[in-house]
Formats: sequence, C-alpha cells, structure tokens
Amino acid sequence: MARRFLARLAFACAAMGVVAPGHGEVQRLGEARDCPGITHGARCLRLSGWIVADDLKAVHAIVDNPEAAGSKPPFVFLHSRGGDVDAAIALGHRLRRMAATAVVGEDAECLSACVFVLAGAAQRTVAPKAKVGIHQPYLVPSPKRSRSEVRREYDRLSVVARTFLVEMNVPAALYDAMNLVPSDRMQMLSSAELSKYGLNRRDPVWHGVTDASELKRYGLDRNEYLRRKRVSVDQCTQEWTAGQRAGRFEHYFACTERVMAAGGG
Repeated sequence: MARRFLARLAFACAAMGVVAPGHGEVQRLGEARDCPGITHGARCLRLSGWIVADDLKAVHAIVDNPEAAGSKPPFVFLHSRGGDVDAAIALGHRLRRMAATAVVGEDAECLSACVFVLAGAAQRTVAPKAKVGIHQPYLVPSPKRSRSEVRREYDRLSVVARTFLVEMNVPAALYDAMNLVPSDRMQMLSSAELSKYGLNRRDPVWHGVTDASELKRYGLDRNEYLRRKRVSVDQCTQEWTAGQRAGRFEHYFACTERVMAAGGG
C-alpha cells in the first residue's frame, strides 16, 4: 500500500515536471533599471527557479552585506514554480522580518510552495497578468518511507503551514484550498481569490506598525496623516496600477512621497 502511495506521489511530481529540478537563484538587483526602488533607498532581490534550503543562505548573504544595505525594506521579485515547502516558509519568515515587499510581476508566476514566500511579505503585489497557483503540497518520493511516516510528515507539514499563515495574517483557509487541488494539478487564483486570501495587499497588522513609523517620519498628527493617506490613494491610483503591470514603482513612490510631504491638493 505504501509503495503504491509513493508511486502516485512520484507520478504527481513527474506530471508537474519537477523530477530532478534544477536549483533556483537568489540575485541582488543593483541597477535602478531593474528595480527603481533602489533610487529610494531600497534593497532589491530576485528569487527565481526551484526553491531550496540554500536560498535562505543566499538571502542572508545579500541582505546582511553592508554594501547591499538600504535605508528602506527590500523588494523581492518572485518567479518560481515552487519547491521545498519548509524552505519557502523559512524564506517567508525572513521576508517578514525585513518588512519586504514581494512582487509577482507581469508575466511572472508564483506557484505551489512559492505562495508561502509571497504570503510572508509585509506587502504583497501581484500584477494583473501574473500567475499565482496552488495545489496540495507533496513530498519527495522515497522508498525508505513507510505509509505511517508519510502520514506523520503530512500532519507535521499541515501544522507548520497553518501556523505560518495565521502568523502572517493570511487565512488558514488558503491551506484548505491547497489541499482541495490534487498535487498533479494547479489551480490559478483569480483576482477575487487573491483578495480573499490577502495575497495582493499589505498585511493589515504590519500596516499599523508602518503607520506608526511614518507618523514620526513626517511629523504629523494621526488625523492629518490619515487624511494625506486617503489623498495619496485617490491621486496615485494610476501610478500604482501601472507599477503592478510593469513591476516598476518609481512613479508611485514619487507620487505618494509628494502627497505625504506636501499634503496633496
């Protein structure tokens, strides 16, 4: 029975095209043309390919390097078909500690385990034509694992994944939705589903932390700060939408900074 179960897992991996996958890449983006946020003091990285445990070491090496440090939270551009779920959750925790913005740009994709990285970001941005897909997490097949060992591993993963999502203020129902999709299939999330699971917006709890910092930065009382934020939403919507499509937010940054500093019209 266990052998048949593991065989089905192996088939699922083959169907998804992930047998013996190549490792991904964590790359520092050092040019403004690649990440306009650099001009505003942000660090920028690109995470692409298959997610593995070594990616976390690569992120540490980049963001902890004084030469790469910026004065603002980093932007992390995602383009991955998935990988190791534990590694993805660890990366998600790291993004949250950095208050990072995760961007799935136009024509990019964030599938399977990559969704946990996206969920970990304090700000999550998904372009209109980007693909975010989910399915049931699967284990790497091994003939050495008994059926009971596979069951225990799935139970462990379920606890870890649900706990992580709740900590990131993402509904645990996202994990339930993942488990409804067989591991040899992929369900792309609609815009409404991205909103339902909070995968295309700023984490509301972290939003409050950021507000407190920005109040001090601009020297405003809370009422005036909230008024300017409302004005920036009204006046900078076009720049935000264009930034989502292109994965470039320099015009949006300039617009919001202008409104927050001067008060808008």
